[in-house]
Amino acid sequence: MVKYLLNILVVFLMLSSFCLADSDDTRLQQEYGPNLTKAPFFLRFSFQNEYQKDWAASSYDERKSFFIKYEKDLIAQQKQEKAEASAQAQQEKELLEQQKAEERQEKERLKEEQAEEKAEQKAEAERQKDFNQTVQGEQKQLEQLQQQEWESQRQPQGNI
Repeated sequence: MVKYLLNILVVFLMLSSFCLADSDDTRLQQEYGPNLTKAPFFLRFSFQNEYQKDWAASSYDERKSFFIKYEKDLIAQQKQEKAEASAQAQQEKELLEQQKAEERQEKERLKEEQAEEKAEQKAEAERQKDFNQTVQGEQKQLEQLQQQEWESQRQPQGNI
């Protein structure tokens, strides 16, 4: 019984592996014709440059290996382009983050300058206020002195 199940399993695995191998052939035949002869011009030209052989004079196996190699190269190229695009996007993202950081620093510097300027203006206003109060105090003292002088000058005249 176990032998029978193992035999069935082995046969099933062999058939499935043949199906996987046939799927490449079937896919290529659907895309490029039953003998793989219906290829676009750029592929035939590339084949001729690579193998130094005319497309019509090539064998099925040569065309098949060329198509498989072409698809692998195409997939690798797409992965490379995707990786390059990802790297470029990452670089642009880092550059944008750097620009944002510089803008934040510039804003902070401007805020600090404005705060410093505001503090200087406030201190200047305070100094001006103190100066004006001092001037007013001195003017009052001067007026008082003048008043006293005027009164002292008036009193002697009134006593005479």
